[in-house]
Amino acid sequence: MPETDLFSNEQELQKLCRILELSNSTNDAECLVATRKAQQILSKYGLTYHAFISKLQYKSTHSTKRKIKELQSKIKEQNAKIARLEKRQSSDLNTANSTPRFLGPIQGLKKYLMGNFSLKTHERALLEGIKEIEPKSKEAYMILICARRHGVEYKLANNL
Repeated sequence: MPETDLFSNEQELQKLCRILELSNSTNDAECLVATRKAQQILSKYGLTYHAFISKLQYKSTHSTKRKIKELQSKIKEQNAKIARLEKRQSSDLNTANSTPRFLGPIQGLKKYLMGNFSLKTHERALLEGIKEIEPKSKEAYMILICARRHGVEYKLANNL
């Protein structure tokens, strides 16, 4: 009764390979003994030389095909990641290149300017000094001028 599988027994497979190498000997007796010993190992697993080589070829081809499919899958995943990153980067660039917009009360515009822009020291001090903002006051106009200077498009809500 043949044993399980020669290819799953690494030690036995290595032994067969060493014996098959001996079949290259220039000594005819040594070559014959190696060939017969290899035949014994193969028959122990229910194999002939032809079946062994076919199975070896199939395993090699199957393994290679499996590895190719795995690599194709990884490439597909990587391409998807690249596409997502390019899309995100493109979106970030579009956002960065677009004019900042603000919609809300003037007090919110002041907070928006202070939180999102690198203001010069005197601008920051000026904005920090504004506590109460009346409609159409000089404080309101200073905030609007600062917003325009930094390229912020704004539309103020009815309640300043």
